[in-house]
Amino acid sequence: MPDHALTLLASIEDALSDGVPLAGGWLATRIETPEYPFGTIDMTSSTPIRGQAFYMEQHRGVISVWSRATVNNDPHPAEAFRLSEAAHRILGQVGLSGGGLTVTNFDCGALTPRNPDGITWGRSFTFTAITHEVG
Repeated sequence: MPDHALTLLASIEDALSDGVPLAGGWLATRIETPEYPFGTIDMTSSTPIRGQAFYMEQHRGVISVWSRATVNNDPHPAEAFRLSEAAHRILGQVGLSGGGLTVTNFDCGALTPRNPDGITWGRSFTFTAITHEVG
């Protein structure tokens, strides 16, 4: 039985790496000194749903894109906004099924701006998905 959450994360990372390549990459964990721009993919919950003769999981997560002002330039959100909109669009169009799973009901939430320190800009959106095992 495949690990639904890990398989879904790998599919999301592959789709984003192909469709929206970032200098710092797409990360499943934060690193102390990332290269900008970079993206993060966080799985916040995976809930099993069992029924008579079926098994599926419902997943929730957050995808973020971060950029930072360069030396002697004012911070500007345009890069983070452009890249996050591309990621949002790609995930809405690409099929994520594979690795023994069918992904259904994949939905992306609204884009939300972030500016935690005045020189770093980010934009995040939530996602939900349901995975079913195929054999």
